[in-house]
Amino acid sequence: MWKLILLDLDGTLLRSDKTISPRTLAVLARCREKGCAIAVCTARGASNAAQYVVRVQPDFVVSSGGALVQAGGETLYCSAFSAEETARLVQEGLRLTGGAEITVDTMTHHYWNYRQDPRRIAPDWNDVVYTDYRGFCEPALKISVQTESEMVARQIAACVADCDWAPFSDAPLYKFTKASATKERAIEAIAAATGIAPAQMIAFGDDYVDLGMLRMCGCGVAMGNAIAAVRQAADDVTGTNDADGVALQVSNMARDAIKPDVTMFLRYETLNIEGRSVVAVDIQQGTERPYYIARKGLRPEGVFVRQGYSSVPATDTAIRRMIKETDGDSFENMRSLQQDLTFQAAQAEFSQRDIPFG
Repeated sequence: MWKLILLDLDGTLLRSDKTISPRTLAVLARCREKGCAIAVCTARGASNAAQYVVRVQPDFVVSSGGALVQAGGETLYCSAFSAEETARLVQEGLRLTGGAEITVDTMTHHYWNYRQDPRRIAPDWNDVVYTDYRGFCEPALKISVQTESEMVARQIAACVADCDWAPFSDAPLYKFTKASATKERAIEAIAAATGIAPAQMIAFGDDYVDLGMLRMCGCGVAMGNAIAAVRQAADDVTGTNDADGVALQVSNMARDAIKPDVTMFLRYETLNIEGRSVVAVDIQQGTERPYYIARKGLRPEGVFVRQGYSSVPATDTAIRRMIKETDGDSFENMRSLQQDLTFQAAQAEFSQRDIPFG
């Protein structure tokens, strides 16, 4: 089981209507109850991600594309442009684009020289401050400039040192952050704070800014609606964001971790014991024993049996006994998996080999 789940927001955890499905929230709650940490990892600024953070209740919040990492209100990592660098980038963006729309994330606000109030179009942008950027001079975590031109984006980035830039696939925008402000660097900060190695993390994403995160983690999962580059880089592809792709992948963890498929013999129930939520897992005896941990294989370290109140590795003898009990050792008593055999087919096979039949 993974120790940390990293979730992008737009195009991943959020459906197209910018909501999170109850099913996905329930699955994430069960993961947390089992001891798996949750991290929201978004290109949104902290203020614009806040309403979703309240619903998900993650252990970590990575915002502005990795420029800011917070846990319980405490800042674990921050990488920002200086006020002078911000002013230079904004003015260069305005000059090269002829006054295009630009957004700036700071530690406290999300600034935007919008032409139409975004809150009327998308209510989830709940904390936007209008500015025309005249005299604007604040440190910025992330700057986004409206342009489709890679050449323009390259020129904007060149006006300051150590600038990372990347396009968004769902809008004609390029984001600009410090080179040290990436989701990969955020993962390193979380790993340092928790002792959880990236190999023990699973990450979900759909866009260019998620590529490094998916490649870095033990398992990178692309959403079904992800861009081609993300799907190609991922270890696995799940359903779309509108089809609860995150919930589907997380729910399948038990199925993928245990072989043969044991999910039909599992039942989960959340109990309240002494004021604490406890997940009770009822496991029935399966019909295809022995069951084993997929990454360990069918050997003692992958097969466990109950011994009193504890679970212990099965011996080689116990594994052989379970295989024999499941498969048997008499062909006459075993059911054929190929049920379309006929006496005519058997007679033809015998005839080809000059063997009397009947």
